[in-house]
Amino acid sequence: MSTNSGIRTVLIAGASIAGPTLAYWLTRYGFEVTVVEKSPTFRVDGHSVDVSGPTIAIAEKMGILDLARSYNVDIRKVSFVDGEGEPVGMIDIEAISGGDTSTDIEIPRRELVGAIVEVTGDAAEWIYDDSVVAIDNRADAAEVTFSSGIRRSFDLVVGADGVRSRTRRLAMDPAGDAVQYLGYTFALYSMPNFLGLEHENRSWNIPGKMAVMLPTESDTHLHAMLAFATPEPPAEIFGTREEAYALFAEQFAGYGWEIPRFLEELRTSDDSYYDSANYVASPQWSTGRVALVGDAGYGPSLFTGQGSTMAMIGAYILAGELARGADLESALASYDALLRPFVEATQAGIEGMVFQLAPRSEGDLAARNAAISDPAIMAAMHDQRPAPASITLPDYSELQAEHAAQAH
Repeated sequence: MSTNSGIRTVLIAGASIAGPTLAYWLTRYGFEVTVVEKSPTFRVDGHSVDVSGPTIAIAEKMGILDLARSYNVDIRKVSFVDGEGEPVGMIDIEAISGGDTSTDIEIPRRELVGAIVEVTGDAAEWIYDDSVVAIDNRADAAEVTFSSGIRRSFDLVVGADGVRSRTRRLAMDPAGDAVQYLGYTFALYSMPNFLGLEHENRSWNIPGKMAVMLPTESDTHLHAMLAFATPEPPAEIFGTREEAYALFAEQFAGYGWEIPRFLEELRTSDDSYYDSANYVASPQWSTGRVALVGDAGYGPSLFTGQGSTMAMIGAYILAGELARGADLESALASYDALLRPFVEATQAGIEGMVFQLAPRSEGDLAARNAAISDPAIMAAMHDQRPAPASITLPDYSELQAEHAAQAH
């Protein structure tokens, strides 16, 4: 089928959240879609992800909302402790939301991605253990070379391959300038829920360092994160697991509370993931026959908790504009115009989230602790806070109806 934009075949690089979501919607509009993922299966690593705001409506349209709610981690409070583990304050999620948590769902990444892949099914072609290594971005087609040596041509290539997107580097950002480092390096891994936390995030802070316990759908295990401030991303996190662990062991040696247990669990972990905290500020999301979606184009950083939300919204809008657009150039321009204000508003709040979750200095930590320990200050901050970034989703329902009519 030839769509309004003249695009028929689309290659999506990456099978985490943005890629499969885009594949779902494009196949519903009649595109021929191929998804390539360098891992042996769709991406299952990482902590729970947030489905909130407009993403709730997208999940409902895709038929996966009930499943998402069935896996909801249901975080009700975020508690903070000092260097010795003494309580300094708490954020009551239910109070902030007015008791309505129906518009904010925390779901394990593997369950969300698995659900999206399942509802998309064989309507898309799925290729695993392969990746894009070269793109010839021509006027008439994008010719792609895969790591397997296979070469294929597509009308459009979409990079959904994360913060360090190879697609972005190949097509428009060879130096990686779009990636903005936030001054923190982190380790993320699973560990037993030895404190028996229920529906609670618990965060330990000293200036420039944090340790976090993040609940999962399991009562017995949780996700743990250690993070520390450093001017540049350390080379060790890109080396061996042993080198990365040694760096964190050095950074967190001698501290109290449960930090020794954090380190021991990190040392023996078989799912540890080390990286630097970044966001992506790409001035362009497309060039010729190559486009970006999700973290590859506008990752908002782990501090915002909005990566999955932006990925699903971006994929929904990109697919709709490709199906509706008069030509590829105008479709991609509309995608940018509709989404960029939301992206920029979300990313404008990154530093505020860093201040709240990982204060860098004694002064910042004292100010944060004073705020969260005083209900009156918390209430005032809640009343005076700027409205969160929002977006009105375009309605593309007529496009599915049009494709269904043509199919018959």
